[in-house]
Amino acid sequence: MTKGVTTSVEDAVLAAAKGTFKSGDYVGTLANGGAQFYFDSPTVPASLKATVKTLTAGIEKGTISVDPTKYPAG
Repeated sequence: MTKGVTTSVEDAVLAAAKGTFKSGDYVGTLANGGAQFYFDSPTVPASLKATVKTLTAGIEKGTISVDPTKYPAG
């Protein structure tokens, strides 16, 4: 997981240039590019990359919850 700092900074700068910038908290998510899964090793199996891609899509759509209160304790 990486932070999408480039995406968030670009969004803020473009909004400021257009006069639509609103101050406040920025929450980086998979959907807005503020967080990303990143594989920096060529040894990561294609099957794992495909699974992560599927899970990412589910998280973005809201069909997979990332709310820790929704899961049973250990």
